[in-house]
Amino acid sequence: RAQILSEKRRRRRESHNAVERRRRDNINEKITELATLLPEGMLDPGSKEGEAAKVENMFPIGNGMSTGIILADEDGKESPAVKANKGIILRKSVDYIRHLQQLVQAQAQRNRDLEDELKKYRPPGEGMDTSDDPMAGLLLASGL
Repeated sequence: RAQILSEKRRRRRESHNAVERRRRDNINEKITELATLLPEGMLDPGSKEGEAAKVENMFPIGNGMSTGIILADEDGKESPAVKANKGIILRKSVDYIRHLQQLVQAQAQRNRDLEDELKKYRPPGEGMDTSDDPMAGLLLASGL
């Protein structure tokens, strides 16, 4: 009877370990994917934290692909090719998302300002024709 209980515990522990390993692998995979979505140069080990705060200089327009991202392992040991650890990738990802949100807000405000400026030059009663421009219709529908 004791042998059956210990076998049951062993199977339960192995099952739990497998579930936990899959969870960790999924988290690591998504962190690595986040790293590939950041602009090149943002995860360079030589870039200083103060320089990274100047987000407008760190996020050039482009495909934003970083290559060769290798994460530190569970013990924090790094191979010679390590560019960034998980914490840096997550922090830089949050910084980048906040920067993009600010860009979207600034662009929306600029669009509103330009629309207001255009209204000054349109005859009364003439609205914006969105029939040929699906993006303009989408912007108007969303209140931007």
